[in-house]
Amino acid sequence: MESLPEYMSPSAFVLLDKLPMLTNGKVNRKALPPPDQLLRRPGGEYIAPRNEIESTVAGVFAEVLGVDQVGAEDNFFSLGGHSLLAMQVVSRILEKLKVELPVQTLFERPTVGAVSRFIASDGSGWAESPGPITRVNRLVEEELLERLDRLADEEVDELLRDVAGEERGGQ
Repeated sequence: MESLPEYMSPSAFVLLDKLPMLTNGKVNRKALPPPDQLLRRPGGEYIAPRNEIESTVAGVFAEVLGVDQVGAEDNFFSLGGHSLLAMQVVSRILEKLKVELPVQTLFERPTVGAVSRFIASDGSGWAESPGPITRVNRLVEEELLERLDRLADEEVDELLRDVAGEERGGQ
């Protein structure tokens, strides 16, 4: 491969006369100036979100990236996103839109519009309705885990066989 994928390329370049250094000789990253906002939107033109899903996704991008405004065609990685922030985006989209967005989708479709189209497309991005295991309050979860820890191996095996039988419709 002769060039880096887009998501691995730097999102902005800032020219400095001299790097700020710490006394131990390392670069003082906290003293580095933030990239200019104009450098963060490669196309330069802001396109407002066109629907409710795009507005929500743009809001999530802006919140996670710490930028004021994200447009419909803005690229998550060009705005300074990276894999750890991508995980936050996926989590917040699940929280706000109740949609399970695979993190790989954000790498493959890094713009607000592309992510929104994935979410809206034929239900492929929508979270399934909860099955037999649903989210409960933390105290109940902790109590259930403690009870499971106290079970003997034979009791756990029996419970697993019962659950498997129920899933097959046998019991």
